[in-house]
Order: sequence, then C-alpha cells, then structure tokens
Amino acid sequence: PVWLAETRTMLGEHIKDQMPVESGAMGVALITGDQGGISENDAQAMRDSGMAHLLSISGLHVTAVVGFLFLLCSRTLALFPSPALRVPIPLIAAAGAAFGAVGYTLLAGAEVPTVRSCVAALLVLIALAIGREALTLRLIAFGALVVLFVWPEAMAGPSFQLSFAAVATIVILHESPWMKRWGERLEAPVGIRIGRGVVSLVITGIAIELVLAPIALFHFHRTGIYGALANVIAIPLTTFVIMPAQALALIADTTGLGGPFWWLAGQGISAILFIAHYVNSFPASVSMLPAMPLWGYLAMIAGALASFTTATIAGLLI
Repeated sequence: PVWLAETRTMLGEHIKDQMPVESGAMGVALITGDQGGISENDAQAMRDSGMAHLLSISGLHVTAVVGFLFLLCSRTLALFPSPALRVPIPLIAAAGAAFGAVGYTLLAGAEVPTVRSCVAALLVLIALAIGREALTLRLIAFGALVVLFVWPEAMAGPSFQLSFAAVATIVILHESPWMKRWGERLEAPVGIRIGRGVVSLVITGIAIELVLAPIALFHFHRTGIYGALANVIAIPLTTFVIMPAQALALIADTTGLGGPFWWLAGQGISAILFIAHYVNSFPASVSMLPAMPLWGYLAMIAGALASFTTATIAGLLI
C-alpha cells in the first residue's frame, strides 16, 4: 500500500536526521530494509566480511523485534495486579509480539527473508503458547512452503537459498546430540558459561559459512573467509545493543528524549563498520571464483544434503 511506502520513507528520513551520516544509512537499513543509502565501500566490506546478512531484514531482526515486544508487553502487564492475576500474560505478550512481527514485516517491504522469518516467528510463538517444540525442521519446511506458494520463482534466487540453508544448518546443528550436551545448562562460573556460549556461536558460524560458501560462489562468484569470527561480535552487538537502542529511541522521540539512544545506536553501527573493514583487510579474506558450472553447484548441494541426512540418522541411532 502507498501509505506503507510513505511511512517507510518518512521513518528512514527521520533516522537519517537523528544519526551521524556515516552510520545513519545503515541505521535505516536495519529498521526499514532500505540499503540504498549505504556507500558501496561499506556494503562491499559487509559482504566480504560475512556480515551482509545484517543489512537484510531477516531472522536476526525479526527475532530482536519479537523478543523486545514480548519483553515489553509482559513486563508492562506485570506492573498492574488486576490483569496480572486474571489474564495469561505470556499469551497476551505473544499476541502483541506476533502483531509487531507482522507489522515490522510489512514496514520492511515483505521481502523473502523477512516473510520467512515472520512465518517462523509466528510458528514459534504459537508453539510456545500451546506447549510444543518450536525450533524444528518442520517449521523451516512450512516457512519454505508459504514463501514458495506466494513466490514460487524465489527458489531460484540467492535470497531464498541462503536464507533457508542458514536456518536449516542452525537447527540441524543444535538438534545434534553432542551440540545439545555442549549447550546444557551447568552449575559453573559465569566465565565458563560465557565461554561455552562463545564457542557455540563460533561453531555455528563456521558451519553456516561452510554451507553458504558454495551458494555465494555460484551466485556472486565471491565469499568471505572470516565471517564466523566477525559475527561473534556483530550479531550480539546488533541484537542486544543497536536494535533495542533504535527501538527505544523511536519511542523516546515522542517526548523528544531519543538523543542518547540514537547516539548509542550510532556507536554500535560504527563498531560494526570498523569490524567489517578490519576483517576485510586481512590477507586472503575473500575467496573468488569466476564461474561455477551448474553440475558442480548441484553436486555440492547434493553432498550437503547427504551429509545432513547422515548426521541426522547418526543422531537418531545414538
């Protein structure tokens, strides 16, 4: 609708006015999905460092929005004794987060990764509400069917392939028995728990890089090497600092007090851009391939599927 496009444009202009020039364009991309203002130098550095997914509204952004709205709704309702004692607060908070996810998806232009992430978020919220297991391959398959039902041509595009390959890798990896054992909550000092979390994040990043490298080489003829290490810092920074700061800034702007939050978001984006350019300066940070034959690409995909199938069967037998 025209009013949504106008709202997206107005919101983007407002963000640019509130943030520094060097970080404002990326701040707009994180909220509205509009990457047109990002300089080619910064965009290439983000791609080569393996952090380009931060610029495309997808699972990371929708998860941050859903988590923020769920926390905000549940904590706000808990402040009032009457509704807290009479209504199921988690269910109401999940409903509020679901409406927020749909609204954010429409505001961001409803691209394939955003729609997939929105469908997944809604399924997770429904599963949590009825007490079912949420993060499964069935969820990914259902999300893919929804996207292909609306846009069947998306299957041939890199966005669909990269998006669903990354999510499937995460679910398969973290459903494996050894990864579940590694991720179990233990009575250990905070430093050890944080260290285990960092190791899990690095392992996940390496697995995603290995799976996505053939897809990136086939479609773009280049792929980053150190993306897993860069994302160890970039993903938590975006999820827990930049996007919450931007959300609080937009809320605080209604009273004219959003300045400190915009400053914090700008500092976080500047840190991400520094990491992208720094990682991109490493020797052999980018692998390039002039062209990949279709049969080679299909062979790589078939090998990945065979490996996933073998790992799943082995996990069931163990």
